[in-house]
Amino acid sequence: MNHILQLTSTESQFIRPDDFDLAGYWTAYQRDFHHRLRPARAVVRLAPGVSLPGPGQTDARLEEDGWTRTTVPIESLDHAHAEFLRLGTGIEVLEPQELRDRLARTAAELAERYGSPRSSAGDRPLRQPRRSAHPA
Repeated sequence: MNHILQLTSTESQFIRPDDFDLAGYWTAYQRDFHHRLRPARAVVRLAPGVSLPGPGQTDARLEEDGWTRTTVPIESLDHAHAEFLRLGTGIEVLEPQELRDRLARTAAELAERYGSPRSSAGDRPLRQPRRSAHPA
């Protein structure tokens, strides 16, 4: 209340319905907050030791290669693109295909700009990602 600089009283009134449960409403609002904030989902693979901040990872499953496959909530494709790029090669997006394609285009642009480093083992790429089960 110390941030209210001016207040004008009006004749308008608000009457709360008798069956309104404020505590129940607030509990449900808080429970559903993250879903409203991040309504879409992405299926990703995370390298060993890599984790995503925030709640909401579902169906986390450790795969034979040590990577974790999980479904995570995302705010939007734009937001997920920026968030996942920060993880570099520690993440592989499997779905949605639009996000996977966008990250692939960004990676190609970066490789073109900076060159394609090779491992000390020769001409092999540093790491081969696992291919999506959903062809483009």
